Amino acid sequence: MLESLDETIEALVRAGIPPKLEDQIAISFARPDEDFAATIPTLNLFLHSILENRDLRSRVPSARLEGDTYVGHQAPVRVDCSYLVTAWAAAGDQAPEKTEHRLLGWALRLLLQHRFVPDELRRGAMKLQPMPLSTVAIQGTAEQRGDFWLALGGKPRAALEYKVTICVGTGGVEDLGPPVRSSVLDMQLDSATATASSRRPAEAPS
Repeated sequence: MLESLDETIEALVRAGIPPKLEDQIAISFARPDEDFAATIPTLNLFLHSILENRDLRSRVPSARLEGDTYVGHQAPVRVDCSYLVTAWAAAGDQAPEKTEHRLLGWALRLLLQHRFVPDELRRGAMKLQPMPLSTVAIQGTAEQRGDFWLALGGKPRAALEYKVTICVGTGGVEDLGPPVRSSVLDMQLDSATATASSRRPAEAPS
């Protein structure tokens, strides 16, 4: 599933690269530690956080008729997948900061254009997602990023956060019982009451 998400994000980014620059920009999902190096300008998207989105949690199961009984399927869990997006100049670049800032600024504009991943750009398992893939760019704090780079053993650099919310099915099911075929309300009177009612004379109006 997560590899399909990577492929989907790569398709989104590549769709925004001008044709004349397709071979001049690389996309990587590798860990950007102190040993990370680029041979050409590279946009790195490192998946560093996978958390449940509790604001979107639903406890209402969906009911589906399977054979002669209804089966309740637990609602999928909404999960936020957060990527740290950084730009890397090629080794030997005489002005690496300019190259990296230009590439990161381009990525920022591109990612902000899409609040949802277009359906035609979904890849693999992402095509089967029951809900739109919502996205958020620019989140997190500078302090969190500082801790991130410290953990990786590298020097801090300009970065942005990119979050995609996906659905993860748990497979939980519940038997809800057979469907109700019909409902009959018996309004008939018993025979004695019906006979007495038919023989009772009508009252004269006063």
